[in-house]
Amino acid sequence: MPNFIIKTFGCKTNQYESEGIREALTSKGWNETEIATDSTIGIINTCSVTSRAGASARNAINKLIKTNPNIRIILTGCAVDIDEEWLKQLNIEAAFKNTQKHLICDYLCDTELIGKNSGDGFEFSLNNFKGHTRAFLKVQDGCDNYCSYCIIPYARGNPRSRPLNEILTEARQLSENGYKELVLTGINIGAYNNNKALLSDLLSKLAKIPEITRIRLGSIEPIYLSDQLLYTIRDNAKICAHLHLPLQSGSNAVLTAMNRKYTKDEFLERVARSREILDNPAITTDIIVGFPTEDENNFNETLQTINAVGFARSHIFLFSPRDGTPAAKMKRPPQREADKRRKILEEITAAQAIDYSESLVGFSAEQIMIEKVNESKAYGYLERYIRAELEFSDDTDIIRSKTYSVDIKNLKTQTKQGTPDIENTVICHLK
Repeated sequence: MPNFIIKTFGCKTNQYESEGIREALTSKGWNETEIATDSTIGIINTCSVTSRAGASARNAINKLIKTNPNIRIILTGCAVDIDEEWLKQLNIEAAFKNTQKHLICDYLCDTELIGKNSGDGFEFSLNNFKGHTRAFLKVQDGCDNYCSYCIIPYARGNPRSRPLNEILTEARQLSENGYKELVLTGINIGAYNNNKALLSDLLSKLAKIPEITRIRLGSIEPIYLSDQLLYTIRDNAKICAHLHLPLQSGSNAVLTAMNRKYTKDEFLERVARSREILDNPAITTDIIVGFPTEDENNFNETLQTINAVGFARSHIFLFSPRDGTPAAKMKRPPQREADKRRKILEEITAAQAIDYSESLVGFSAEQIMIEKVNESKAYGYLERYIRAELEFSDDTDIIRSKTYSVDIKNLKTQTKQGTPDIENTVICHLK
């Protein structure tokens, strides 16, 4: 059978869907390879969050064709949904929108596509997740928040929630195949609502599956972080006390320009409530710096908000205009000023990440899930999504993908190789 190579850009939802394409093809006898010269087909699953994302996809296409001039290129993902003119410039054989990804296997296997329609985005049901100890589980698609900087609602459509029984069936499949940690993913998972079953209801059902050890939430918009959801997390030991809440800005004026649906005070209230209900939760975030309309006062407000929260980890993004969004037409701060602000934010949030990791030293309510074992050390992540190194004696049998209760002894910080980024790793021992 032919060989294929698949390149994935962007979010966890794209990674999940690439795995669906991979499983569909391998079930038909196709072979996946990492080497372009060995491939008959090259599948590119694109991202369109920024204009640079399109350039990355184009570069991947050109590189594949340069390496293997006979390769057949199949394009899919968000760029296909929104960039029709861009597609005409590319040397590709076929393009499939997000809701058509399940048809790629049929197309490549010469199966008749007449009468087969686009789906709702929930056509895949995974058995495995190649190269990972944790598996992503898609529960939702689409978004109608229309943040002024974001193209995704135009690419993914209105919110849609996957039927509860389908999610539970796939969760059982994955857990029975050794994936003990599941990460719930989607475009806007907080908006999950299937026949009045909310995200909290879904979590409760998943937690009852015996083989599942951990359930981790993907990014959730602050407006969906209800007390009900927090209590569900608290009352189910399998659900990680890790909340990724995208702040984006700590200035109300900038939040309004972004068309975000909360104020900084509402964000801070949800953070405070999370810490009242959960035991030392890891609260992580995304922040956009250099957004149009952001002046010095707005930036200082963001600094104040960040200091008030104390995030466990922060992803700082320099604003990148995306054609087709309202923000792309707005006047931006000078680039030099935006770069300066980003550096300030990176320094502050790096220090906060160290502070949070240090707060876990001596913490008794933690577990590590093992991803890699190497002689007398094993590596993985804590429930609160902190990198961890487990030290153990030679006569101890440590098993990959298994979860162990640990005592956290100390924190090790080091510069990530090839970058200025600081990596925090907690050192722990078995209880």
